[in-house]
Order: sequence, then C-alpha cells, then structure tokens
Amino acid sequence: MFTSANAVGAETGGRDALTQTLSRPFFVAMLEREVVRADETGKAFTLCVADVDDLKRVNARSGFRAGDAVVVAVADSIRGRLRAPGWRDVPSAVARYDGDAVAAMLRHAERERVHELASGIADDIARAEFRGSKGVKVSIA
Repeated sequence: MFTSANAVGAETGGRDALTQTLSRPFFVAMLEREVVRADETGKAFTLCVADVDDLKRVNARSGFRAGDAVVVAVADSIRGRLRAPGWRDVPSAVARYDGDAVAAMLRHAERERVHELASGIADDIARAEFRGSKGVKVSIA
C-alpha cells in the first residue's frame, strides 16, 4: 500500500525513531507487495535510495549528532520535495533503509522527473552545514 507523501506521517507503527519515516522492515514488506502488483499489472514503480557518502567521517569529525542530523536532513529533503507541486499527487513511501540511507518508492514517476528529484536532494544536502561539516554528499541510485 502506497500513501501520498502527505499521508505517510499518519501511518501507525513501523516508524524509524530518528527520521520519523517508515522503518526498513515495514518498507520492505511494502516493496514486496509493490513488486507483486507490478508483476500483475505490468505497471512499474521507481525505487530511489539516497546514501550519505562518508557518514563515518562526519561522525568521527563532528560527532554522532551531526551524523544523525545529516540522515534526518536527507529524509526531510525527500519528504519536502515529494510534498511540492507536481509531486504531491504521486503515490509514494519514504523509509530509513539503512544507517546511512533513506529510500523512496514512487508510482507513476517519469525517469526525467525522478532524476530531477534526486539532483535536488543531492543539492539540498551539499548546501547544508551540519555542526561544522559542510559539503556532505549523497549518492542516489
């Protein structure tokens, strides 16, 4: 079951404590259902994973709170962009996928638009400063 980006916060259970996104186990269960739906309908979906580059370096240099702030900023950037005009009607789900990764599943999203979304998220994080750590990068696949 996908929800709109605006409704994800209303879901019960399955939350990541740090980012307030869906937890990985909850998200993986959703992903498995989405794969079945795609097989049955022939309609694909998009999975984007934003991985913070060198999070260990940020943690070592600036502390774990700074590292946590980076992961939260990635989640916030994804959610914020998915609430923007042109995206808010796209069924989506956002989750903390790993310690340094946040994922988004999107239905009905064109490839070029997904690339623009990923580029915007990367730009958001590169411009931000986290307790003295500036120029943090994310890799998005």
